[in-house]
Amino acid sequence: MNRRHAILALDVFALMVVGITAVLVFPLFQDARFEVVNGAMRSVRVFATWEQQQRDLGILSPGDARGFDVGGESTLRFIVRFPDGATLSSEEIYFSSGMTVIVTVTDTGIVASYGPGGP
Repeated sequence: MNRRHAILALDVFALMVVGITAVLVFPLFQDARFEVVNGAMRSVRVFATWEQQQRDLGILSPGDARGFDVGGESTLRFIVRFPDGATLSSEEIYFSSGMTVIVTVTDTGIVASYGPGGP
């Protein structure tokens, strides 16, 4: 009977190790997620640029949010255009697989913060 309990305990332990490893490793295979929130008092048009790519996120009304995914590891910069032609540009924002980055546009700047999986 003791041998059966020992084997059962080892089986349970092995399943726990596999489960924990899966939870820790799975985000490494997911793209980075960006959530862009318009916290400005007016509509904005948002562009994201990284490496040799650019994505037009379109026009976001005040309070609107838009998300998109990016694979790999790099830095990304946001450019915001207001209806009067004024523009804002963010600093370069680091990202890698499994990260969530929340980007908030205000009337005076662009602020990035990291959600789950951030540095």
